[in-house]
Amino acid sequence: MKNSITYSLLESIDSSNIVDLSVDYSELALDTIVENPLMKELPIIKTIRAIYKAGVSIRERFLIKKTLVFIQTFNTSGISKTEFEKYKNRLNDNPKKASKELEHIVILLDRQAEYIKGAILANLYSSFIRERIKWNIFSVFGTILDDLSTYDLDYFRLFYPKKAYSAFSDMDKIDNLAVARLSRNDLVNFTDPTHGISVPILDDGSEGDVNILTLTKTGELFYTEGMKNISLERFDFFKSGL
Repeated sequence: MKNSITYSLLESIDSSNIVDLSVDYSELALDTIVENPLMKELPIIKTIRAIYKAGVSIRERFLIKKTLVFIQTFNTSGISKTEFEKYKNRLNDNPKKASKELEHIVILLDRQAEYIKGAILANLYSSFIRERIKWNIFSVFGTILDDLSTYDLDYFRLFYPKKAYSAFSDMDKIDNLAVARLSRNDLVNFTDPTHGISVPILDDGSEGDVNILTLTKTGELFYTEGMKNISLERFDFFKSGL
């Protein structure tokens, strides 16, 4: 295990003093990263540099930078040294479980197409270690993250404070593209008004408003554990315009 890329990821997380928390690694050229004297000491960089010397693909270059964003976010997620050491001890006591968990994280990280997803994944991993979510929830959220686009995530971020959009007041805020994927992943509930909705009648005889888009418990947990306090603007992706 100690020679694997999964182990080097864990050791890199533990080398938090090497990863500068003020640097936006997504903006740096790969050569700048791998040739930095301090970064060369990071286990994950050492592992991939062996491949890099022989020629590395664009995908692997991207993985290096996503991994640094992941580590950077993880180390600012609020997890304590005691909590992380407790987790490492659990992994050392069960190498097979350690290999399975870390391999799964690397696979999830490799699949993500944007840096912001690596940051969200780091927060979710931190929440798992702190026992705020279970492993099966972490795995499901990782799959959900893979299915969503940054467009969906930005829409969800703007929707979250509202918790609900109504048929009469917020119809212009319903984005069918984002809502379809968010609803498919159980982050929101959507009632299509074109299929007919039951409108409440108020005491004065007028029609009341009715919510057609609402936040689910799954959506609440996903946002709280994965997206809260992350600045999506930093990653310069397409905005929904809401």
